[in-house]
Amino acid sequence: MKLPTPLYPGRLLRRYQRFFADVELDDGRIVIAHTPNTGSMLQCAIPGHRVLISVAANPLRKLP
Repeated sequence: MKLPTPLYPGRLLRRYQRFFADVELDDGRIVIAHTPNTGSMLQCAIPGHRVLISVAANPLRKLP
């Protein structure tokens, strides 16, 4: 699987409204991230788990 670069490490704070997740980056910033999988993700959307996020290059997206 080819992943976008760069990836930014952080910690999942919560997942809500199917597509959104609050993530605390390692530098302390809290960002809203888009979650492409709309399934329940019960085993991998656990608050406190480490995550990697990327910045979207498409200017038409609501979230970077």
